Amino acid sequence: MQPTKLLTMKPECLQCGQRVGWIGVGVNMALVALKVMVGISAGSKACLADALHSSANIVTALAIFLTRKLRDRPADDAHPYGYGKIEFIAAGMVSLIIIVLTVALLIAAYEHILSNAMPPPHLTAVVISCVSIGANEMLFRYFRCVGTQLRSPTIMANAWANRADCFSSFAVIVGVIGAQLGINHLDPIAAVAVAAVIIRTSVYSIRDSVAGLMDRSAPPETLQAIGQAVREVGDVREINYLRARIAGNKIWVDLGVEVSSVRTVDECEAIRAVLESRVFKSVTGIGRVQVSFESAVEA
Repeated sequence: MQPTKLLTMKPECLQCGQRVGWIGVGVNMALVALKVMVGISAGSKACLADALHSSANIVTALAIFLTRKLRDRPADDAHPYGYGKIEFIAAGMVSLIIIVLTVALLIAAYEHILSNAMPPPHLTAVVISCVSIGANEMLFRYFRCVGTQLRSPTIMANAWANRADCFSSFAVIVGVIGAQLGINHLDPIAAVAVAAVIIRTSVYSIRDSVAGLMDRSAPPETLQAIGQAVREVGDVREINYLRARIAGNKIWVDLGVEVSSVRTVDECEAIRAVLESRVFKSVTGIGRVQVSFESAVEA
């Protein structure tokens, strides 16, 4: 049987998982430094707001280091199902921090809108925003690939934070060019638009974190791949039930099957071993497979 293409992990993905956080921190630190310098020198509130967004990306990247170390700890008596859900908790907490910082930014932008008109920002803010869009789009694609393969909600939250940074940088470009054309206060209005994008992304991240803590079901394609693997075992007559829940970066499977006839305990254990092996090979990220048997009634 060929494993489902979208559900299998490439060998190099584990190496990417080890360095993805460092890459995120390094790139975003460089972007923050550039945006702060340009935002101050060019007089762009929107560019400074964008720097705050990149700073939030650094926080989420650092969260990857902490959660991966805890997540990979083996299960113990106090946590028999492991530490996988720590990633959902970390992603939710980081998103809450980002929202609080963004609200402070909204207040500052609102006060600036009510103040007297300021000179338009310099066009250097547009240049750094174009650089930011390119860098963040590449980060988004890289983080999304790694997060999908490793089933990491923290990495996925970081990926979408980088994609949101692309939109916030675009808002900076609109604000600066508009201010240059004489549209008063368009730069702080762009800062408000940036803040709205940040809050929207953070709210979605919190929603996904809550769903993960509530043991949401695995995606339909995952259930389909598991079901296909089980049906290819010759001794299985029918699948009575198949449930799979996501716990951190692992998938826990509950499976009930009918076997072809009455079996001894040793025969059932042999079938169980085959089923577990097939399920583990069909989908990447399986944490545990629980199998229950029923004997099919012969006509």
